[in-house]
Amino acid sequence: MELSQIGHRFRRVLRTTDGRKVMGTIFSPPTGTPTNANFQAPRRLLKVSANSTLTAGTVIISDSGRFYLCAENGEGEYDGTLYRTFMLIEVPLLVTWGRRATTKDTVTNLDKVTGNTNLGHLRCALEPVGADSDQINVPKAVYRVVTGGAIQAGDLLAGRIVGRVETLLGVQVAEVS
Repeated sequence: MELSQIGHRFRRVLRTTDGRKVMGTIFSPPTGTPTNANFQAPRRLLKVSANSTLTAGTVIISDSGRFYLCAENGEGEYDGTLYRTFMLIEVPLLVTWGRRATTKDTVTNLDKVTGNTNLGHLRCALEPVGADSDQINVPKAVYRVVTGGAIQAGDLLAGRIVGRVETLLGVQVAEVS
């Protein structure tokens, strides 16, 4: 038996939301990781073969019907790449995604918001980050959104305005309020 074949008997066929099938093994969350203190769902791991077509940002559906977003987690190497792993972030929410449509004002030559363009729906996780305050010190809740969609600052997710957006581990992480 080759080293790259160890653990193949535990692999399952997983579906992606775009209809592809991927072979892999989902592992339980590591013990000892406190998730109740920061109100995040536990992060599972997915192990796939080195030549799998799965990429970060893809959403898979587990056997139990849960949706998970794949984020880069590294490779297993020994005389070459044996397997790839992804951190699985549960994305239970299906939210509307919109972008503000703008045109140039002919008088001021500034961008003017003319409405919202509906870009469809996105699977995402919404996690509380804390509170912030605006210019007149009115507190507002701030959330972290984790998604695989190509969101931009200023977009609307479930009616919330997207602030700063970063790409981390191959997925989009944004602040919304």
